[in-house]
Amino acid sequence: LWEDLFSSPDHWVDCRADKKTRQFPDFKREKDGKALWINNEETPAWVEERLNEEGNLWKPPSSKDDLWQDLIDPPHEWEDFRTKKRNPRFPDFKRKEDGMSLWFDSYDTPDWVGTKLMEMEDKLATSSSSTRASSAKEHLWQGLIDSPHEWEDFRTKKRNPRFPDFKRKEDGMSLWFDSHDTPDWVATKLMEMEDKLATSSSSTRASSAKEHLWQDLIDSPHEWEDFRTKKRNPRFPDFKRKEDGMSLWFDSHDTPDWVATKLMEMEDKLATSSSSTRASSAKEHLWQDLIDSPHEWEDFRTKKRSPRFPDFRHKEDEMPLWLDSYDTPDWVATKLMEMEDKLATSSSSTRASSAKEHLWQDLIDSPHEWEDFRTKKRNPRFPDFKRKEDGMPLWFDSYDTPDWVATKLMEIEDKLATSSSSTRASSAKEHLWQDLIDSPHEWEDFRTKKRNPRFPDFKRKEDGMSLWFDSHDTPDWVATKLMEMEDKLATSSSSTRASSAKEHLWQDLIDSPHEWEDFRTKKRNPRFPDFKRKEDGMSLWFDSHDTPDWVATKLMEMEDKLATSSSSTRASSAKEHLWQGLIDSPHEWEDFRTKKRSPRFPDFRHKEDEMPLWLDSYDTPDWVATKLMEIEDKLATPESHLQESQEKVGDSVDPLQSPDFSPKLTDPTEIERLWKELLGPDELGGFHPGHPDFIKSDTREGAHFRGCIIHDIHARATAMTPAMDNQNDEKIELCARLMVDW
Repeated sequence: LWEDLFSSPDHWVDCRADKKTRQFPDFKREKDGKALWINNEETPAWVEERLNEEGNLWKPPSSKDDLWQDLIDPPHEWEDFRTKKRNPRFPDFKRKEDGMSLWFDSYDTPDWVGTKLMEMEDKLATSSSSTRASSAKEHLWQGLIDSPHEWEDFRTKKRNPRFPDFKRKEDGMSLWFDSHDTPDWVATKLMEMEDKLATSSSSTRASSAKEHLWQDLIDSPHEWEDFRTKKRNPRFPDFKRKEDGMSLWFDSHDTPDWVATKLMEMEDKLATSSSSTRASSAKEHLWQDLIDSPHEWEDFRTKKRSPRFPDFRHKEDEMPLWLDSYDTPDWVATKLMEMEDKLATSSSSTRASSAKEHLWQDLIDSPHEWEDFRTKKRNPRFPDFKRKEDGMPLWFDSYDTPDWVATKLMEIEDKLATSSSSTRASSAKEHLWQDLIDSPHEWEDFRTKKRNPRFPDFKRKEDGMSLWFDSHDTPDWVATKLMEMEDKLATSSSSTRASSAKEHLWQDLIDSPHEWEDFRTKKRNPRFPDFKRKEDGMSLWFDSHDTPDWVATKLMEMEDKLATSSSSTRASSAKEHLWQGLIDSPHEWEDFRTKKRSPRFPDFRHKEDEMPLWLDSYDTPDWVATKLMEIEDKLATPESHLQESQEKVGDSVDPLQSPDFSPKLTDPTEIERLWKELLGPDELGGFHPGHPDFIKSDTREGAHFRGCIIHDIHARATAMTPAMDNQNDEKIELCARLMVDW
């Protein structure tokens, strides 16, 4: 690149004289925007000597005025990105030939650009390739619907909202669902193809890999760096592997449930693996140096415009310090208050304040030499006043504006108003509004039709001149005149035909409800239509601005017919069947209410076929909540836990309080019958379902009948009557007597 700079100087622009920051390049190639920096560490040693020998061979950068004029003269050679760009830092206009860019809200945009752009709006719109782009976008969406296995679905996995929702595996083509040019039919098609899209995702493999990384962190914490307490950006990872830089986020949607518990157990090991102690010591050393030598530091607390800019910076090596950083020592605030006088002396705020006062005084003394933008500026970062000669700006709400400025401005308000061109602009605007009132049929009314608030409210059909009702320079009399002329304006627009067509659709819904699908209670997206005709997919929204007033009444009368036309009855019946299955067999369902991390995850899921259920779904039967409360214990206690609790021996429960516990029997015949049934033929292996427990009267100790008590009683009976091995009746009688204690 450096050799090309010297061999082809006509292809390069010399930006050294105009660059405002070190990050801006010194040279830039026109055809592809390649940049070069002289003080870069990769710059060859011979470059500086060659630059001194060659002199000024390169042309200076194009004037911003020339670029804007070029945009106005041949708009078809520029691409307009104002309505398409997703990133505010992306340029508003780009020249097709060489990629030169322009930003409308830039500080150096000429004042005349806004007016010229409004006049050339139609020409700029013609130069845009939005029609072709829209057709290409529809083709991509159709490809996703037709072949979902060829696309990757990132909707539930993406961490950055700017990341695409879908990406084609072959060439990486991307789609965003909430983009302005997404066709209306996409939402419906996606709902129908949800199962196919879910199948195409590789989330299972990704989850397994993520679990492997978390396990490696738990097993080898010394191989990972812990950034949880140090990171300033929430998008920065919580843990990073030292060897290969693999990253983990604790609050990610696919973090396994067991991670939190394991991290608490391993906290000591993780703390040992980080270098926070050394970093904290180094930061304390910097703060101490600031306190000891304030004249060697620059204080930006009152001057910085961005919170990310440091509060203090060392003059020699530019080491920065932030007061609100997590690792700022506690003693810093106290020391700073004590040293405030020394810090103030070390900064150049006194000289800067004096220069600023001089500018304000010049505005007060010579208002005709300044331009007043307070009522005209659309960007709050644009200056309030600008000197015509050299462009020096002033902001009224700046931190260093002198206190006396407000009073002086009020006194010379008339002089300032005279010095600006606001009077002429206001007169021209009033003329446009008057023309709208006088000839409403020559204007198009977009107030009820526009989807973008930046789109004009009225547009003249002949030349495209635009008017915004909520603009700062709209005359006060406009609102009253518009109300008086409302009938004329309504006649001039095409709303009558559109309203008639919409009324026809609503009437068709009322007359033939069985030909329409009712999505009011089923739709999850508010942008999805409330009603859709089955034959051609024509859609209706109940809360639309052009819905006739009589629709609400007619819908209430036809509610029964509409309900019959939808498939909600069958769906409701199937959903009730699932809920009844959960109530009847809770052990066959998995309960995720307390475990799920995402509200879109189901509350219950069938273990066998994975059918999901959501408690807050619109079609959940009313009786479900009551039934769930009744079987809460069954759902909360797994089957294995129930079995263990039945076999548990202890004194924590009083069986006499249970309705299933029978009182002690006194009838000898009944006692004998039950003991025979209990002991069985082999005297030990029996089981009577009506008598599962025993309780000791003196200690209240409880136990299961298959436990030690029966063995204890039978052993005692055998020991007391060794000669009665074959006399079962007498042994049973003895066991019954021994049972008195239980």
